[in-house]
Amino acid sequence: MDHPIFSILDNYRLEIEQLKEQIKGIMEEISQVKQNARHEALESMTEAENNDEAMLLAAHFYWLHDDLIDAQTVGVFLGTAAQGVAMKVKSLALTLKCYDCGEMTEYYPTSRTNAKYHIRSGTCVCSACQLERDNGHTRRAKEYADRIATLKQMPYQQYLQTEHWQSTRKQMLKRARFSCQLCSAKGELHVHHRTYANRGNEQYGDLIVLCANCHAKFHDKLENS
Repeated sequence: MDHPIFSILDNYRLEIEQLKEQIKGIMEEISQVKQNARHEALESMTEAENNDEAMLLAAHFYWLHDDLIDAQTVGVFLGTAAQGVAMKVKSLALTLKCYDCGEMTEYYPTSRTNAKYHIRSGTCVCSACQLERDNGHTRRAKEYADRIATLKQMPYQQYLQTEHWQSTRKQMLKRARFSCQLCSAKGELHVHHRTYANRGNEQYGDLIVLCANCHAKFHDKLENS
């Protein structure tokens, strides 16, 4: 069958082959650039003024420039396999500024993702500020747990007057678009507890918005069941 579309497809196929050749050439150039980068990195470590400077370079190459300098290249200088580089450099402290207190502090990278963020920004959090943060989280968590315990233990009618319940009630009414979730009626609406297990920390599934009639029927059903 002879059709113009076949000639068009042949042209597309030729265009694709040309693009593939271009990509191949670009990949070869990228490979050469990376090879040059590895060579320069290895040379800089070898020519460092002292071992401390060389190790600092090795750490920066490993943590920050892994897109150009692979672990194997750093390992060649350190005399270890690529898998052993992390163990060699993880004990090396980098000096950065604490972004909480502003003091210079030692930073020990734990992953390449974190290292790139902190090293490029030149900041981290010092151990003292981190401890204060952890204590703050612990304190807030305890205060939250105590608040829930208090809400759960207080008389139910008193609980309904709390700021927490009033806020929860408003959220549920808004979520239900101010209509009964059973019959869609509007007007007088009640927010009913399906379960009291999470009182003080209700989830959406724990509650339902009902009109007065559906609320009464709901309770009648529970009483007669």
